[in-house]
This record gives sequence, structure tokens and C-alpha cells, in this order.
Amino acid sequence: MIKKFICVFVTAALLFSLCSCGEKETDGESIVGLWKYELNGKYRDAITEVIVDERVYVDIYYQFNEDGTGRSYASDGSFDRDFTYVYSNGVITITSDGYSFDQKCKLGKNTLTVHDDIENEDVVFIRQETKG
Repeated sequence: MIKKFICVFVTAALLFSLCSCGEKETDGESIVGLWKYELNGKYRDAITEVIVDERVYVDIYYQFNEDGTGRSYASDGSFDRDFTYVYSNGVITITSDGYSFDQKCKLGKNTLTVHDDIENEDVVFIRQETKG
């Protein structure tokens, strides 16, 4: 469980912590907004009493702004990083601290799906409602 947490955390950090304004929409869906990945979300209720190590329950957030800037952070404060991005043709290019990273993704109405090559599985981020 801890190994999976570390792999997902590292993949997510690499994906979004590593751009300039670009296309923000594909097929009418916009990447702009706040996205959340619940680590072990589907198992959280069942394992809370068994595993008390809070690191296995960290939520990861990504905020994509209209101007091509963004921020990634963890709910436990273990990381918080600003970045710039370009989204075009199903690829997000993230740049932070001089490093760039391309990640293929699929954007749905309320989902952003990226593939974790380390675990060979899809990681699904859910669009969050923002108070306006």
C-alpha cells in the first residue's frame, strides 16, 4: 500500500510539478479548473481502521488557470509547486523550475485521466466545484 502511494505520488509530482499559455480545450471540454485525485479513495472507508498511516490517504490537487499557470499540491502539505502549462491534442506539457514534462491524457466533462506508466494503470482526477 505504501509502495503504491509512493509510486502514485511520484508520478503525480512528475506529471504536474515539472509551461506557457496554450490550447485549454478539446472537444469543448476545458482543462481549466481544480482537479483532485483521492489516493486510495475507493478503499478509504474500508481500510481507515486497519491502516492508520495518514500518508495513504493524501489527496493530490492540480489547479489549471486560464492564463496557462497552475499549482499542484497535496492535502497534507507535503508538496506545493507552481507551474505553467500547455494543453493541446490530448497532451499536457508542464514546466516548472526549468524542467518540462509531456503527459498524454484524456479530458472528459468532469474527469482528467492520465496513465501511470510505473503502475501501468490509469489515474483519474475529478473536477472540483469552485466557489465563485
